Amino acid sequence: MPGRCGTSIRGARARSLGLICLSACLGVACSGLSHKVDPNRAPPVAVPERFLFDGQGGVADAGAAFWRVVGSAELDALCDAALRGNLDLRRAQARLEAAEALARVAGAGLLPQLSLDGSVSRSQQNLFLGRGAAGGKPLTVSQTLFPLSVGASYEVDLWGRIGSTRRAAQLDASASREDLDAMAIGVAGGVMGAYLGLVAERQTHELLRQQVDTNRKLLGAIELRFAHGLASMVDVLQQRSQLEAVVGQLPAVEARLRLQTQQLAALLGRLAQRDEQLASKASLPPVPPLPALGVPAALLDRRPDVRAARKRMLAVDHRVASAKVDLLPALRLSGTTGFTGRSEPLSFFDNFIFNLAAGLSAPLLDGGRRRAEVARVRATLQDAVYAYGQVVLRALQDVEEALAREEGERAGLLAAEQRLETVRKTLEEARFRYAHGQSDYLPVLTTLSTLQALEADKIQRQRAQWLARVGLMRALAGTVEPAGGPGR
Repeated sequence: MPGRCGTSIRGARARSLGLICLSACLGVACSGLSHKVDPNRAPPVAVPERFLFDGQGGVADAGAAFWRVVGSAELDALCDAALRGNLDLRRAQARLEAAEALARVAGAGLLPQLSLDGSVSRSQQNLFLGRGAAGGKPLTVSQTLFPLSVGASYEVDLWGRIGSTRRAAQLDASASREDLDAMAIGVAGGVMGAYLGLVAERQTHELLRQQVDTNRKLLGAIELRFAHGLASMVDVLQQRSQLEAVVGQLPAVEARLRLQTQQLAALLGRLAQRDEQLASKASLPPVPPLPALGVPAALLDRRPDVRAARKRMLAVDHRVASAKVDLLPALRLSGTTGFTGRSEPLSFFDNFIFNLAAGLSAPLLDGGRRRAEVARVRATLQDAVYAYGQVVLRALQDVEEALAREEGERAGLLAAEQRLETVRKTLEEARFRYAHGQSDYLPVLTTLSTLQALEADKIQRQRAQWLARVGLMRALAGTVEPAGGPGR
């Protein structure tokens, strides 16, 4: 594949290379030099017609921000706050402004450059005209000059070098904008994942409190039975051990709650305050059905990281053109006009000066520096092409992995729910048999322990399924609505 891809790149170059050379001796005019990579050409990887796990067609729903599928106004507010205050997004915004400024700097060469120069000078000269002249004293000549001039310079962009440089800088700035959008999607996805994790931990904490109450009630009932000689001390100790096991899980869950709260606050660009609750939702909602995924080719136009890689590839292509043009002659025009005034105010406009010049310079011997620069930028273009292909491959892989992960989590959650229902029925039967003296307490204890572990496991499986959905929405480049901040 590398050889085939390289051949296609060379072919594209050969087809797109349009050069009309200027020869000073022949007087042939040149309209420009171009070295263009087709922006619509296919990436150097095979793009499938559909996703492996996609059971439906259509176009992915990008009409609303992807985190709104949770249906939580609290999460909506957190994501909006993160898009305004996240520090990584602020840094990306600063990088974007710097790139846009560089693009303006690169385009400044297409316009004439003007400068204003002014100065004041005073000179004095003593002239000795002979001993008898002026009584033997020197003749002093003094003058004050006020030169004021306006200079102009302009490089005629015969071959499009300055234009190519400007276009490359503009593409870099546009790629920085895409980077900002990609980071905004990542930040919103991170907030969504942290929020759902916080809800899951809070739900787990509440479940453990309920299990503690249940185990305490069972312990009280067994102690009452023991007092009446209907249960043994072993039954009491076993139930007490089960209660202590559940109580022992609470500190770890509380620590994870604090950790998740700090992580979520950090995404907002701040630290969490003491006893602050960033998620008050009681439980995780069910995961909605899969959205229509569309075709993989459409994904490449939606993902900002893919668009950024493509624009950077095109920017390097323009730099190749600029480096090649540097081998050709350059035509520069310059002019100066101004006045020189003396000490008398009315003499300022007496001495009008102007100067016009045109220069044509061409490189003859530079030790191969310019050709080496062309070779370097061409190699950089090859690297950018393969980098673009790698980003495309990663984008497609992200979707496939998220789909496979969600499919596995969905099946695992369904199996856990079925097993949970079976264990509940088993517990009812074991408690009935124990209450009627048909068995000891061990089957009740074992089934109760299994049931409570499965209840906590179900919450974590729901969380895992939600995290897989978050990964899928990020991989599909879910819409990020503007919130007045740097992220779009």
